[in-house]
Amino acid sequence: MAVSELHSRVRGVSPIATRTTVLTRLRVHSHVSPRCDSRMLTCSQNVGGRVGFDYIEVMGTAGRIKSEWPSNIINVVSETVEEYRHPTLIVPPEPRAYVEKMYRDELDSWVRSVNQRTDPPITVDDGRERTRVISAVFESGKSNSPVTLR
Repeated sequence: MAVSELHSRVRGVSPIATRTTVLTRLRVHSHVSPRCDSRMLTCSQNVGGRVGFDYIEVMGTAGRIKSEWPSNIINVVSETVEEYRHPTLIVPPEPRAYVEKMYRDELDSWVRSVNQRTDPPITVDDGRERTRVISAVFESGKSNSPVTLR
């Protein structure tokens, strides 16, 4: 799949001091499946408010994934991945109370893989690809214009 354009838009601020921002809209073109000319994907972020947690939510035409902080809980549903065909809640063995612990756990997993010479939780190529998309989201947000990923 190739991401051809990235649009940023901002949804308003609620009166409860919670801010939900649509960070980006992506149009994804599939060169593999002729029945899927393009799909839209929206990434939004919720910060603050009375709920006591933040989240990033990615919604697309074939499903959605929502990652909550600081609980480190993931909600996912997908029309294309059989194991997530029905709404699924992925809860870590010990839901964390602080964001710092969540990031520490991720870093510890990577360091453990290096020390034990096992496969890392995410490959360098996967990490580089995610960073490229995240950078494009920020660039699009700053310029308020489409960004093309190659």
